[in-house]
Amino acid sequence: MSSDTESPIFRRRESRRDSTLSQITGAIGANQNLQVLNDRKVLLLYASGATAAEGELNEQHMTVVKGRLEQRMKHISFLCDLEYTQYHNQDGCLTTPVSEYGRRTVYKVMELDQITNSRQTSYADIRHIAEIIKENYEKFSAFVILSGIATITYLGTNLSFMLENLQKTVVITGSLIPLSFMRNDAFQNILDSLILAGHFLIPEVLIVMDHSLQSQQMSIIEM
Repeated sequence: MSSDTESPIFRRRESRRDSTLSQITGAIGANQNLQVLNDRKVLLLYASGATAAEGELNEQHMTVVKGRLEQRMKHISFLCDLEYTQYHNQDGCLTTPVSEYGRRTVYKVMELDQITNSRQTSYADIRHIAEIIKENYEKFSAFVILSGIATITYLGTNLSFMLENLQKTVVITGSLIPLSFMRNDAFQNILDSLILAGHFLIPEVLIVMDHSLQSQQMSIIEM
């Protein structure tokens, strides 16, 4: 091998997450003039599911402690730049580190009074989520909803009809394994959702799960 040839051992390989985000933004950008936007604040709403649950990995033995989600996110470096957040706190918001797009995502964590198992999610619960989005529509640039897995598609379909004339990004995500476990799917799903909602204007309801994105207006993109 010649000296000017880069060894494949040392060649930087694009991570699965980087590639997924590139595919997501690339596919959407094919239909829209997609640009990284500044001065965006995201509302992260914990509505249902096990994302912040604690206990054994069994629905019957897991509980959700009020406020624990924000506490955990504060101490995960890729979800919260704690030093930056402490010095640039905006109305109790958290701030991510600078992403590969050269921007931070500022977001506020809100929890419903009662975090339920997603199998118990009713049409009335979805209307309540839609009302929260409408009440906060002018305060935030985008929305991320943490939902249980069992009814995530049901939630997305109904919200897409309830939120008429939507001009902001709404991302729904969730996890099978909570943040309280060392190996979990919650971290990556939340991070991908915050980057999409915090950086890009995609005026529709999106579902982000396991390195894939689903929209009412486009097919599933996955690795």
